[in-house]
This record gives sequence, structure tokens and C-alpha cells, in this order.
Amino acid sequence: MCEYPTLSPRISFFSFSQPLTLQSTNQPINRFSAAESNRWFTSNCPNLASSSSKTFNVDTPFEQIGGEVSGSTCPQGLLACAYLCYSHDSYGVAAVPKSLWAHAQKAEADLWQGIGGGDSGSNDRAAEHWRSFDSLSCLPKGMQLGTVIEVGAGPWTQLKGFLHIRPDLEIKQFTVWEPSADRYMKEVSSCSYRSGDTLRKFDGSGMHPFPVNVISTGGESLINPDSSAQQQYDTLVSINVIEHVQDVFQYLTGLYVSLKPRGLLIFHDRYYSNDQITNGDIYHPVRIKKKILDHFLSGFEIIYNNCNADYDGRKGDQGYYVIARKK
Repeated sequence: MCEYPTLSPRISFFSFSQPLTLQSTNQPINRFSAAESNRWFTSNCPNLASSSSKTFNVDTPFEQIGGEVSGSTCPQGLLACAYLCYSHDSYGVAAVPKSLWAHAQKAEADLWQGIGGGDSGSNDRAAEHWRSFDSLSCLPKGMQLGTVIEVGAGPWTQLKGFLHIRPDLEIKQFTVWEPSADRYMKEVSSCSYRSGDTLRKFDGSGMHPFPVNVISTGGESLINPDSSAQQQYDTLVSINVIEHVQDVFQYLTGLYVSLKPRGLLIFHDRYYSNDQITNGDIYHPVRIKKKILDHFLSGFEIIYNNCNADYDGRKGDQGYYVIARKK
């Protein structure tokens, strides 16, 4: 088991959605240009404005997101290293402008459309996740998962893979919460929920019997401004999603409030050290540090945790595979 240190950060579960201040009044503004987190910050980053109270604007137009590096370009016109403008020395890259996020989402959807015409890409590293979760062996046989939501489900979901190795698990209803779901259902022929109301089985032998609801929006929208009307689920699945979100703080808050008390969390994500933050790409503008996950998971009672997964031999990858109950 991995340990989650007791933290006292300035961000609590229910203030995750507050703006992330990228500069503080008690530190010189040039701490960013000094490249404390990485060596690629450039002077045209909009968050390097002279005002020490300035935070970045999530509505910054794509043409103004900054980060140009001479002689270096990225696919689809993405300004090289733009996401590094939004790195924080404590959290990594935890929130980016919506325009940069939209660019990343389009690139991801284009990728899946290109490889998703058949079943070749439809497993989405399922076997790797099975091993890392020990085939969900910590869950009792015949367990009732109740109402299930998978946030950031991609075109195929991880739930269908889990049900392939644990067909005894019972589900009442399944919600797919995925920002590109509408496009996947139209353009990715192997999309597992393409019908809009059913989920295809992993082996292609038919459909699962439970009803499916598809919501095509980002995880940040999980939070209902009217807390009394907050939708909650018995089980929540989130596998390798954080790198694809626009605002990690809103996303994790949304996960937390969307689970019922004692609800079951099936969760995996990675974290990065300072030198790894510079290795992002057009698909993954967000790269967070370990302390954010530690804080999030401190709100759960851990049933299973694997922090030593092999990641199919990908060197340098590190993170948590966690099954837990909300406190």
C-alpha cells in the first residue's frame, strides 16, 4: 500500500473550483521566468504580466496563449510549449485556457477517429489496467455497483473491460460522461456506446442489459451550482483522465461531489515531477504533481492501491491505481 500524507493545502475539496493564482504578492514575479518548474518559460506568457495579483484568464483566445519558442512548432498550429505558460511551481500544469483545452480535445478526437474504424483500438490499454487493478479482485463476488458513471470515458469506456473480467458485477444504470461523446458516436464506428442507450460488450458478443445515458460534456461540468440538486452516483470510474481536462481542481471536486457518501471510486491517474512537466504534448496539456492526488485521495477510505504499476514498460510513468470509498 502507498501512503497518502496528511496535507493542509490552501485548497479544500469544496474550493477546488476557485481560480488558481499563478503569482503571489510575497514572491517576485520573475520566479516564473527563472524557470523554477521548467526551463521553457518565455517572456510572452500572459500570466507573466507585471501585476502581482494577476491570474490567468481561462477565456484567453488561442492566438494569445503565449509560449512561442523560436524554430519550434507543434501539430495543428499549437504554439510550442504554450501549456508551460500555465505551470505552477506547486501543482504543475493544473489548469489551462479553454482555447488550449479545446485544441487538445480536437487532436484527441482526430486521433481516435483515425484508429477507431475497427476493433483494433477499442480496448484502450484494458489489459494494462486489469493487471494494475489486480482484476478488481478486492471487490466481492456479485457486488452491486448500482448507478455507475464513468467520467472521461473516451470512445470505448473502461467499464466494458472491467465487466469482461468481472461479469459477476451488477449494474443498475450507466452514465457515460465524455466531452467528445457526440463526435465519437458519429465518427468512431467502434464506439462502445454508439447507439446512445446501450453498451457493447468487450468481446463484441452483444450489448449489456443495463440502460445507458450519454452526456457529452467535460468533467468540470459535474458540479451543480445548486448543491441541493447535485446528481450523485453509487460508483464512479475515472481512468487516466486528468491529462485531458481543462481545470484539475474543478474536475476533482466534481468527482468528489458526484459520489454518494460511501460511494465506490475506481480511479487511476498519473503525476509528474518538475522535469517531466516539460514533456507534455498536444494531447496532454495538463500535468500535475503528486500533492494534488494525495489531497484528493485523503477524502476516501482506501480499499486497494497500487503505486508500482508497470505501465507496460513505459519508463518514468508513476501514479495511483485506487479503489476506495468516499468518507
